[in-house]
Amino acid sequence: KSLVSLGSSLAGTDCVVISVGTTAFPSSKWENGASNPEIACYQTVVNILDALTTLKWQKKEKKVILVSSVGVNRCDTFPYKLLNSYGVLDQKRKSEDLVLARAKSQGFCGIICRPGRLVGEPFTNFDLAKLLKIDQGKNQGIVFNKEDVVNGDVQRLDVAESITRIAGSTSLSSSSSIVYSIVNKKGPPPSEIEWSSLFSQL
Repeated sequence: KSLVSLGSSLAGTDCVVISVGTTAFPSSKWENGASNPEIACYQTVVNILDALTTLKWQKKEKKVILVSSVGVNRCDTFPYKLLNSYGVLDQKRKSEDLVLARAKSQGFCGIICRPGRLVGEPFTNFDLAKLLKIDQGKNQGIVFNKEDVVNGDVQRLDVAESITRIAGSTSLSSSSSIVYSIVNKKGPPPSEIEWSSLFSQL
């Protein structure tokens, strides 16, 4: 019943952005088994994708964009080993694999966005970035990479901008799958031409 209800709310969409998560370490969000890493970062994604299946959502030019994290392939290195102490990165990687597998089998475009540490408004996590109201200051440039090799912070607005642009792209076919990491670098925000150049790397 819940899948049907969720599916009906997604009817008529061309693109679904999945941005879910929880704290890396035990917190009140985990109480009574709610919103632990497996439930928040993996099972929620399963439920959304299952709901899309109930819609027979396998038409061309449909997209599912999953917001994941840098470090999912580097859980044995610092600081990601620490962040993965309770398995949050493992669950994010599982959800990535699931989206890409469903994209291949069901014929939609699967896109994985791996941001660095999120900074800037709106502050949603109780961490140092929120406490100190950290933004990127002069680091307004953007780095894309197809591999999980970059480190650093990224403003939430830049992640949202990249997702909005890729969601609106008409150049991606249903057979496309894209994985990209995004962090900020020193310099001004990218121009329209520079945004196009960034996406051409993917």
